[in-house]
Amino acid sequence: MNYTCEQPRKLGETKRQVRMPERSKNWIKQAERDLETAEELIKDGSFEWSCFVAQQAAGKAVKAVFQKLNAIAWDTRYLTS
Repeated sequence: MNYTCEQPRKLGETKRQVRMPERSKNWIKQAERDLETAEELIKDGSFEWSCFVAQQAAGKAVKAVFQKLNAIAWDTRYLTS
């Protein structure tokens, strides 16, 4: 599945849609690696970095789900609880 996102445009151009490759499996693999790294950082006592890396993993997992559902997921920083 592919989805589209708006491509940056030059002054005076109309909006264009660009096909993005489906990469949900890649996002999940990256998220899993980030979680493994976060776990190792906890063992080393690097709690702040562990939290940061875990947050990155969560964002990548959300992107994977959105992309698999053919949705736009590039602005996950705007998701609220």
